[in-house]
Amino acid sequence: MTLTKMPIMKLGTHTAMDGRDISFTADMLNDIADSYDPQLAESPIVIGHPSLTAPAYGWVKQTSVEDGTLYVHVGQVDAAFAEAVNSGRYKKRSASIFLPETPGNPKPGHYYLRHVGFLGAVPPAVKGLADVNFAESQGGENAFADFAFDESDSDHPKPQEKTMTEAEQQAAIEAAAAKLAADEVAKKEADFAAREAAIADRESKVKAAEEEKAKAEAEKQKKEATDFADSLVKAGKLLPAHKAGLVEVMVQLGNAPVSFSDGSQTVSKSSIDVLKDVLNTKPVDFSEKSGEEGEKDKDAVDFADGASIAKAATAYQAEQAKAGVEISMTDAVNHIMQGAKK
Repeated sequence: MTLTKMPIMKLGTHTAMDGRDISFTADMLNDIADSYDPQLAESPIVIGHPSLTAPAYGWVKQTSVEDGTLYVHVGQVDAAFAEAVNSGRYKKRSASIFLPETPGNPKPGHYYLRHVGFLGAVPPAVKGLADVNFAESQGGENAFADFAFDESDSDHPKPQEKTMTEAEQQAAIEAAAAKLAADEVAKKEADFAAREAAIADRESKVKAAEEEKAKAEAEKQKKEATDFADSLVKAGKLLPAHKAGLVEVMVQLGNAPVSFSDGSQTVSKSSIDVLKDVLNTKPVDFSEKSGEEGEKDKDAVDFADGASIAKAATAYQAEQAKAGVEISMTDAVNHIMQGAKK
């Protein structure tokens, strides 16, 4: 596709068709060129400055800034319209520009090319052409600005068409493709970063909730163990000195399941429930024993005494370790508690 290159704006202060004076800087011209995206909003070539939908006689495909002048690169130009322009029927070339705050601006906050209008006394001899409608100022200072440049006015850029060479066209196409690819990569990277941040935030919240739940469960288990030990002390089944040891054993046991044979059936209970059953049913004798009897039973386990159970479990764990078998404290206590059912 052959593109026609034409100037539409240059540095300096220009008077819009509604009387406003606007000074265009290099940054403003570059903003118009850089912001233009035909895939977002393609600017048409029109007759006059129509305020409503009007026929398009060509389309702006690219924009560029060279030596302080803003150029448009136009393609898909209607043949009859091109003939009318070449024959001199349109003496003025005009640019309509969205200001950063103009309502309907495709890129709010930036200057954006609205359309390029050709102005003349006689419309081109093309079927269906509408009369010229010159745009009026709408929206005060936030309205788009229309600028017309007359070929006879030396203070404004003289509109001269220049057909791009094949090399220039290829360079322009490659530059547009590179910009599009870079924008796409940046968008994908931003989307990926946003997803990663959302996943990390969700995982952090889940982890915090799990930790809070585990903390609450541990506090609940310790309270239940403490309450149970207090009830044994109150019932005379546990010495106060042994209370702390029993609470620790119960906390360590947790709710680990244990199965054992009870006559003709297999019973499955949690370790805590087994320990509670034993301590609730076995009477405790706090009377002193004779030295001989004490010597005989010094290694016996008192299943009503949490400290005695813990001591026996620790000894069993150490015994297994010497034999090369590593077992947990829970397994050691479960092993000791098996003796309570014999």
